[in-house]
Amino acid sequence: MNRPDVPGSQGRRSGRHAVNAPGSTVLEQSSLEQVVERLGPLTPQQAASVGLAVLDQLVAVHNRGMLHGDVRPGSVLIGPHDRVTLAAPTLRSPAFTAPEGVTGPSADLWSLGATL
Repeated sequence: MNRPDVPGSQGRRSGRHAVNAPGSTVLEQSSLEQVVERLGPLTPQQAASVGLAVLDQLVAVHNRGMLHGDVRPGSVLIGPHDRVTLAAPTLRSPAFTAPEGVTGPSADLWSLGATL
């Protein structure tokens, strides 16, 4: 998240379960949405690695008393060396918003589950 009032990215690597295709070099960040469109669904291990990386960043945001409110495949960025970063919130997507329509830590977690 790249706003002065939001804690910096914790940017965890996705671990030994590479998200990008073997042999491909990623020079820029791609959204999870773009990666899935290009390579197809993630394996369960890849999805777990991405989910843990995003969860780390959500915990940091929530520990500061803030909410994200826009967790979706388009806001999960995968960069060089499979570094996973949660982008700053923009507009909420109804498809990835908790059914009750409220924001809060539990809604962010619901959105993460829907994203994966």
